Amino acid sequence: MQSTIVEGNTNEIIEWEYHSTQHYDDPFNALELDIHITSSSGKQWIVPTFWKGEQTWVARFLGKEAGIYSIVTHCSDTNNLSLHHKEDKLIIHASSSIATSLSLHISDDKSYLETQEGKPFFWLADTWWMGLSERLSYPKDFHRLTKDRKEKGFSVIQLVIGLFPDMDDFDIRARN
Repeated sequence: MQSTIVEGNTNEIIEWEYHSTQHYDDPFNALELDIHITSSSGKQWIVPTFWKGEQTWVARFLGKEAGIYSIVTHCSDTNNLSLHHKEDKLIIHASSSIATSLSLHISDDKSYLETQEGKPFFWLADTWWMGLSERLSYPKDFHRLTKDRKEKGFSVIQLVIGLFPDMDDFDIRARN
């Protein structure tokens, strides 16, 4: 099986696909595909892929350091040689871009969140259940509510996207 080389830049999401030569009637439920990534400095990640449709799975990764990463796929169907134990390379080039204005990770002792600079981050979230509905206009109401929450010390806004558990599907109150 030929190895694939995927390329991208630091702090940018890189996406690539895996295609199964074996057919599955229900691919979404038939198997799981994870990729094991190891950076040139020895850091390791296990990243789940997601099913794109038909017989295709997609991987996404954001590398923070330039270098050559090794990738090994792990498929729950170990007999599928187009998906299982496929060895690939990921080349990440240095870039001056930043991924987001705030990139968080778990501290070394796994007890709190911290920024890239190592500063502790307190996650105090306000959940906006109807934040993407007509009940909250954009930009006027959205900016007013955001300013209010910032003044009250909230550090995160969580938006609920999808159907609401306390309403019937497509309830008119959630229209957007």
